[in-house]
This record gives sequence, C-alpha cells and structure tokens, in this order.
Amino acid sequence: MWLVKLSNESGIDITLPTITITSPTDGTTNTTNTITVSGTASSPSGIASVTVNSANASGMPDWSTWSAEVDLEVGVNTVEVVATGNNGATSNESITLYRVEPTFVQMTDVHIGKDGFVNSTERFTDTLQAIKTENPEFILSTGDLVEYTNNDFFNAYMGILKSLNVPVYNVPGNHDRRGWDLLSNDGLAAYNSIVKNLTT
Repeated sequence: MWLVKLSNESGIDITLPTITITSPTDGTTNTTNTITVSGTASSPSGIASVTVNSANASGMPDWSTWSAEVDLEVGVNTVEVVATGNNGATSNESITLYRVEPTFVQMTDVHIGKDGFVNSTERFTDTLQAIKTENPEFILSTGDLVEYTNNDFFNAYMGILKSLNVPVYNVPGNHDRRGWDLLSNDGLAAYNSIVKNLTT
C-alpha cells in the first residue's frame, strides 16, 4: 500500500493513489478456474479507473471498493491491480495465486468386521490416514462398508470416517444388506439409519 503526496513546480497535485487487495490473500491456493479479486482504492484527486490484469474492474462510483473475476491457469498466477487517479498518477499492487486440479479418492470393499472387528477397524484407519496425505477434495465410498449388516460395524465405520474431516459420499453394496448368514438379505434398514454422507 502506497500513499505519496508530491507536487511539481506548478503546484499540480501528483499524489499517488492508494490501492489495496483485500481478497484473496497472497499465496491462496484454489481449485476452480476463476476467482473473485476485490479491494479498495482512494486518492485525494479521486480515482479514474481500476484495472485487474489490464481488464477494467467493477466497483463503486468513487472506486472506494472494487472487484473483478480473474481466470486462473493450473499452476502459478500473478494478479496485478493498477489504480489510476484523476490526476493521472498510478499505483499498483500484485499477489500470487495458485490453482491445483481437484482430486478425489474412490474406495471400496472396506468390510468392517472381516477378519475380526479390531483388525478390520485398524486396517481401515490406516487406509484413511494414507488417503488423507493426498489431500482429496472428497472421498467416494462405493459399497461393502461392512462384512455383514451389524449396527456396531456401521457405527465403527462412521466413527472412523468422522475423524478424517474430509467430505465422504457413501453407496451401499451387497454386504451392507446381507445378514450373518451368507444367503440372507436383511435389507438396508441398518445402513440407512446409521450411514450418512459427510459434507464437512
């Protein structure tokens, strides 16, 4: 942010405008291909224009606040904002933004309860910790969450998921409706009452 008041021998005010980017912060990482950049501008002589990457921004009549939609390429993006005062003086401010491709993880056949309750929950916990290191946007869990329909198995599955703090979307499989007897079909009553998608 700069505010420098100068005058030449003729007494003409050539004070530099003040320009500030308030959002997003420098170094922000984004997964979408556009982002809104906004901020403030002021000058004793008044602001004539604000440009963002050479394109005109939109804002209040006095440019006290302004904003612009900026396209982001995958990788590093520099955003430069220039404010021009009514006296012709200019100031600029820039930030660096990063865009990464969104990622998700599909997992299937968790089978809580298979090979023993403790072993299966420990195995699932270790798997989720490995997934978390990839920083996925969300996880899609596509069936057979448990070995067979059992409230304790479903509750354990959900409890471990909640500790991950990543959105998860679940789909039931044949084991999620099957009873302890391999030939039985207990339906999805237990699944529907316990298993929920996690959106936070």
